[in-house]
Amino acid sequence: EESEKWDGVVDSVMQVHAKGQPVLVGTRNIHESEKLARTLVAAGARVELLNARRVQEEAGIIAQAGRKGQITIATNMAGRGTDIRLEDGVGELGGLHVIVSERHDSGRIDRQLVGRCARQGDPGSAQLFTSVEDSVLVKHTYDWLRYFIRDLLTKHKSAARWLLLWVTQRAQKNAETLSFRQRKNVLRVDTWLEQSLTFGDPEKMS
Repeated sequence: EESEKWDGVVDSVMQVHAKGQPVLVGTRNIHESEKLARTLVAAGARVELLNARRVQEEAGIIAQAGRKGQITIATNMAGRGTDIRLEDGVGELGGLHVIVSERHDSGRIDRQLVGRCARQGDPGSAQLFTSVEDSVLVKHTYDWLRYFIRDLLTKHKSAARWLLLWVTQRAQKNAETLSFRQRKNVLRVDTWLEQSLTFGDPEKMS
């Protein structure tokens, strides 16, 4: 369930934070990032929130994500291009811990977010959370399959988790294929319009 997934994200953040290890949580949208931030603050944590409403500050915020005890929540790949350097002593704690709170339509974005830990030989770790109610699964997987996985989770968790991982990867591939076809169709229409609306050389027409 979606609520159980977010409970798991919060628990993971607080457990890692208790060790002093910095945490970077990636969310899909502003609403999710702000809701998660409120939950963590209510639990007693201090959070740095990075989303589209703080664009001018994003480089500075993300650059501090490697400080001891820091909790940073960022939408998608906000702050990309900015190095996250670990504060002295953080490496001994395990380095930066990255949490992907929801799988994106493109698996590449997930990999980029995970790749923000353990850069340049630094230690680090990552977790990826998935729910059958995640957008990519709702849009690109059969409803009956999602219901089957949900039911299986109550009986055989290990099998259900393996199936959920496989289904998520297939859903992402379907989303990426659809996106590619849409871009290809747009390009085809643009090319057709350009050719159709091209006027003849005025000098030759006179």
